[in-house]
Amino acid sequence: MDKIILDGRKMTDKTAAHEHIAEMMDFPQWYGNNLDALWDMLSERVELEIELTCAAAMLNELGTYGCRLLSCFFDAAAENPRIVFTVR
Repeated sequence: MDKIILDGRKMTDKTAAHEHIAEMMDFPQWYGNNLDALWDMLSERVELEIELTCAAAMLNELGTYGCRLLSCFFDAAAENPRIVFTVR
């Protein structure tokens, strides 16, 4: 199972968040940089462990959008038992 560690401190705004996610998860260049595109990319993955570190820093910077971002990851993991998402 691949493990990806995302750093919430690098998610200072929407653009930076999606750039960091895309880089760490090796998304293709055509990734749409939004929550719908993230959901689509996560739904295509198998056997994936994602850990978000410094989640509080991300939530402080992104506010409501940060909550929606977390929900996207948690919902994808709930729908696909081969995706594990943890927050530190």
